[in-house]
Amino acid sequence: MLLLAAAAVVVVGVTLRRDQQTHTDYTSGSPAGQVQVIVKPLPRQDQINLKLYNGSGRAGAANTVAESLRHQGLHVAPVSAKDVKAATDGTAQIYFGPKAFGAAWVMRSYFLMTAREDDAAMHFDVHEKSDVVTVVLGRNFKQLATPSDVRQAMAVLSQPVAPPGTCGVTIG
Repeated sequence: MLLLAAAAVVVVGVTLRRDQQTHTDYTSGSPAGQVQVIVKPLPRQDQINLKLYNGSGRAGAANTVAESLRHQGLHVAPVSAKDVKAATDGTAQIYFGPKAFGAAWVMRSYFLMTAREDDAAMHFDVHEKSDVVTVVLGRNFKQLATPSDVRQAMAVLSQPVAPPGTCGVTIG
């Protein structure tokens, strides 16, 4: 028994010493021409950067939402009176690039955009270099989801699906 334990310790020691995965390169696993997006893990609230615009037609809506999201730990750029867009359809329009893919997926849950028809409100730009998610509040926006509703929406949305022309990767 003691001999078996000693052999196991030696095997583990040799394996750890020869481990080549300490500096894994996640950029080499995608097909040529495809941009990587991280599909797992999704970012924490304090890792999400937002810019809000008011397209709801109601004065002050973006300011109210920005303040609420800041209280929940998200990084929201200041909203000014100039951050108004033409009234837009739906609850919200969400714009993002590869670096903000996971954050955009999470933001969907804050606006309870879990139905298949809500996919049309997700605007992915493969050429966008920023890690900021831009949200334009729509005419149908009423209020943000409660923390409990956000968790339920995330469960409904399930695992993110990488947009066309991208390669979804899991880190860690």
